[in-house]
Amino acid sequence: MQSTYTAELVPMATERRAEFRTIDLTLDLDDAAGVVESAVEGLGTTTGAEGLMVRSGDGMLVAVLRADDESADEPGSTLSYRTAPTVALATRKAEKLRRTLGPYER
Repeated sequence: MQSTYTAELVPMATERRAEFRTIDLTLDLDDAAGVVESAVEGLGTTTGAEGLMVRSGDGMLVAVLRADDESADEPGSTLSYRTAPTVALATRKAEKLRRTLGPYER
C-alpha cells in the first residue's frame, strides 16, 4: 500500500512549490539515476508513483527524477531539484546534482 504522504508530497514539492526547479535531460531514467547515485554521497533513492525520489540521510526530499512520456521521440528524463532553503544540506546536495547533470540538459 502506497503512503498518502509520498503520493501527495512529490507533486506538491516539484510542481507547485517555489523551492523546486525542473530541467529536462537527454539521459533516460536509468542513466540519470546512475549519475545521481554516483554524484553525491549520502543520498538515498526510492521509487514511487511520481518517479525516483532522492532524499538526504535525514529524509528531506532533494530531487525527483521522472522518465519522459513513452511517446517522446527520444528517450529522456526530468529532474526536479530543491533550490531552497539555501542553507539546507538537501539544497546544497540538490545543486550539486544539478551541476553534475547540467551537461545533459536539453
